Amino acid sequence: MSGALSEGRWTAIVAESSPTRLAGCMFLQSVAKVPTPDEPNRAWGYVTSCYVVPEERNRGIGAKLLDALIATARDHDLEFLIVWPSEDSVSLYERAGFRSIGERAEVTRDEPPLQLALT
Repeated sequence: MSGALSEGRWTAIVAESSPTRLAGCMFLQSVAKVPTPDEPNRAWGYVTSCYVVPEERNRGIGAKLLDALIATARDHDLEFLIVWPSEDSVSLYERAGFRSIGERAEVTRDEPPLQLALT
């Protein structure tokens, strides 16, 4: 993981519940798009591995992590973010502005992906 983080394609956002204990985390992968003459550095973001420990849930930690992740995505000029949320986390992402971009697949238990346009 340290190699992926040092290359700049991945960003880890973490929250502490104490100086030695993590309360939660979210990861953002910058995914390059095919360059064009006008936009040589186009990219979008994949949000993944989002987790808040059970005893810290419903205290706003997930929302703060997501706000920090969205700010980071904007700082990196990402065009949009995509996340495949669990059923329990859909409302968190919708409150942040994510919207459904697909239908639920009957062959999986995954919710449809949600997207947040950043530009």
